Amino acid sequence: MQAEKYYILMADIIGSSGFEGQQLMAEFKKMIALHNKHFADKILSPLTITLGDEFQGVIADLPTCIQIIIALDEYIYVRNIGFKLRYSLHYGPIDTPINHKVAHGMVGAGLTQARENITLLKKDRNSRFLIAIVSPTLNKVLNNLFIVYQTMIDSWKADDIALVDAFLKYVDYKEVAKRTKKDVSLAWRRKKSLQIHEYLSLKEAILESTLLK
Repeated sequence: MQAEKYYILMADIIGSSGFEGQQLMAEFKKMIALHNKHFADKILSPLTITLGDEFQGVIADLPTCIQIIIALDEYIYVRNIGFKLRYSLHYGPIDTPINHKVAHGMVGAGLTQARENITLLKKDRNSRFLIAIVSPTLNKVLNNLFIVYQTMIDSWKADDIALVDAFLKYVDYKEVAKRTKKDVSLAWRRKKSLQIHEYLSLKEAILESTLLK
């Protein structure tokens, strides 16, 4: 009997050895708990910290996988946590029953390949994302889109956090100016320089591409 296939999401902290361990784990655990709660209805096996600086989980569908990845990346930037994640998303077989309480005690070629893809990313050092799902065409589209996504979100500076956070919440530069108590013309210029419209358009394109057949 052939094992059922699932969407497996893994990630690890880039350069985790360079951070203070206790603070790093506190931030990591808080982030994982919040996103498990937010996406609870679409998570089959919860995001679970495995090796201290890594997590894995089994997700119900591809759109939710992408939503989780983007949500985590935005959370890390907006909260100024300081580290970045490297993501492996793989669609593959899991031989054992899905553990719905914690992502431990499961085995299968899908889990093995997802972890091997993390290793590939560590060797690459250029990309933080590796998508390996059913369709080779969609794989290529998503991996290319995430190259652009990474360039954009990683270009934002720590000094821009409050402004970017406001734009992600309210979008309209007039509303952002009001909320951040900034001049309207300045808010307009900063929306342009931060490429907020382009970022939101790219994020929409990534999410919409997961619905393509």
